[in-house]
Amino acid sequence: RDSETSGDSGFPSERRGELDDPEPQDHGHLNGRRRSESDEDSLGSAGRETEKNKTKGFNYLLKAAKAGDRQSMILVARAFDTGQNLSPDRCQDWPEALHWYNTALETTDCDEGGEFDGMQHEPRYALLAREAEMLLTGGCGLEKDPQRSGDLYTQAAEAAMEAMKGRLANQYYEKAEEAWAQMEE
Repeated sequence: RDSETSGDSGFPSERRGELDDPEPQDHGHLNGRRRSESDEDSLGSAGRETEKNKTKGFNYLLKAAKAGDRQSMILVARAFDTGQNLSPDRCQDWPEALHWYNTALETTDCDEGGEFDGMQHEPRYALLAREAEMLLTGGCGLEKDPQRSGDLYTQAAEAAMEAMKGRLANQYYEKAEEAWAQMEE
């Protein structure tokens, strides 16, 4: 057995990984020749067009979102929401993020073939709660709207209840009350 000769007893704490290889191999070679920094395919030359590539990549993501891909809509919304993974020629824009979150929420839970897509990673309640949070705080070009925020938190709570997330639903109901309380001030 391999475990007897390799010193691997089978216990997780004693398992050998790639770094524990008794016969280390030199991974710095590519097809028998050492990579130098002057190579055309070295990391230095690959990073030259990073901004151009980010812009191109974001534009493709935006095209996919406009074509109806729900996951792309969420990624575009997050980019406008947080500013992360946003192309360099764009800036954080909460009204645009809100638009894409809404579009993703209105998109059905079916894939291109009309079948239910159980692999959707973003539950409805999470998207609704993020929209509500953005409207509660305002910023990045978005006006505060505590009334709408409270309504969205209530929708998020109802969606969380449907997903059997009772504690989370209670938190959303509390946040809805807090949002509506800001209207009275």
